[in-house]
Amino acid sequence: MKKCDIGHENADEHRYCSACGLQFPPDEVVLVRPSPTVSAEEERLRLAALVGADILKKRIERIVVLMQENRSFDHMLGYLSLRPSKSIKGQPDGRGRSEGLAKVDGLQSGMFNPGVHREKVPIRALESSVFFNNPGHQVTRVAAQINRGEMNGFVLDFYDVLANSCGCARDYESAGNIMGYYTPGNVPVYDFLASHFTVCDRWFSAAPGPTPS
Repeated sequence: MKKCDIGHENADEHRYCSACGLQFPPDEVVLVRPSPTVSAEEERLRLAALVGADILKKRIERIVVLMQENRSFDHMLGYLSLRPSKSIKGQPDGRGRSEGLAKVDGLQSGMFNPGVHREKVPIRALESSVFFNNPGHQVTRVAAQINRGEMNGFVLDFYDVLANSCGCARDYESAGNIMGYYTPGNVPVYDFLASHFTVCDRWFSAAPGPTPS
């Protein structure tokens, strides 16, 4: 009988221990006999998952999750999908986006929101990492911003927020700043982390409104 990593003497021919779920040590050579009820492709995928899990268990010591509060993904890291055709190591990959970041669900060229005068207000790179005016976080504000999933009410709602903040009409062009996004130069630390670690681009708030308590 082969032993698993813990020492159980009931590991089967598939490098798997039914007692603890661990595998044989990597240097063990084990003959795998495909089950007659499992297709070759299913067996290959199962064994690949087991070997991958074994490698992860031995190489990963800790997992750290960094979550930003009150910042949208497009605002903080949306630029990742706008990068030129360069891989993380600086070699061209020919995909039109960064290798490893090609599938980031971020900003796309040509995105816009309608403005106060029904003009198109496009996304824009921010010059500073400081965003002076606070957009509305209330449930009613967020509902107006996402507008039943159309995602086209951000400029109009921000203009209303700016006008209410001073009790007067504000320069409607200032409302366009809500379409601003940070660049790698604005957030160099986050840019490094995003280029070398996992990025969660579909992690939404539990509720469309102020930070849940």
